[in-house]
Amino acid sequence: RIDYEKCVDCGNCMNSCPFGAISDRSQLIEVITWLKSDEEVIAILAPSIIGQMGQKEDLGPIIEGLKKLGFSQVREVAFGADMAALAESREFAEKVPVEYPYLLSSCCPAFVQMVKNFAPQQAKYISSAVSPMVALALAIKQEKPQSRVVFIGPCIAKKREAMESGAVDAVLTFEELAALFVAADVNLAAIEAEEDSAVPGSGDGQGFAAAGGVKNAIAKGVAQINDIYFEGKNAQGLKECMEDLTLLSQGKAEYNFLEGMACLGGCLGGPGALVDYRKTKRFLEIRGKNLQQDFKENSKAGEALDILGDKIHCRRR
Repeated sequence: RIDYEKCVDCGNCMNSCPFGAISDRSQLIEVITWLKSDEEVIAILAPSIIGQMGQKEDLGPIIEGLKKLGFSQVREVAFGADMAALAESREFAEKVPVEYPYLLSSCCPAFVQMVKNFAPQQAKYISSAVSPMVALALAIKQEKPQSRVVFIGPCIAKKREAMESGAVDAVLTFEELAALFVAADVNLAAIEAEEDSAVPGSGDGQGFAAAGGVKNAIAKGVAQINDIYFEGKNAQGLKECMEDLTLLSQGKAEYNFLEGMACLGGCLGGPGALVDYRKTKRFLEIRGKNLQQDFKENSKAGEALDILGDKIHCRRR
């Protein structure tokens, strides 16, 4: 039995059950209904989609395939990651150590829920910035308030976060997306398409998908704001996250920023992933080098952040 007072939606139970008896609630039918209607449905892709559909670092065929399914537009959450990195860097510079002894990352909803459930006294130190998924969805809703936004990623916890955000209408895992392609007879291997992303994220935003990516981006951002002490640490898996939280609470940690990821390998190792994160990490690194390298130079992300204002810091604690 699942104890829902302890559950953080990490999805480990789904991967661990030898009988496949545990599953999450699918929103596939709702998404198909929207795609068949006259509604504008926008897909937002997690950076961890790299290598999941056999396309390695090239997203062109996946983007074209999604349009064949009926999505009117495809956007990359790496852009939202740039927004989140800017917001979180500023928050660190303002709060640590003046108000907070340290800052906890807010990108992984399973980690955030774990802090609330098992270290509630430390919840006040979680960054108030919304996750990259929510940041991009908020920006889209600002432009197109009547549109449907569908997040596609490897994370089960994103389904709860999407519902709480009010900005993301549905979440599909990579497994569900693959099933949708098969059902619609869309063969990605037969699609030749140039990658076309109107508003790309940076290599730093792309790197959010791998363990250590958030920490590395925040280190860059803080260094450009103030001459203050920053020492980041990334934790992979709930056990390591809890150990690091304990060290922070006891004042025994040398770091003052903790990137918490519920899955080994970060988002690349999410329960909805189809390919081992040790393989897809190589593709992520290759694609990251081909994108704008520094998130601080992504002027469009900065503009979107300014337009949203306080909405970017509305994450529920």
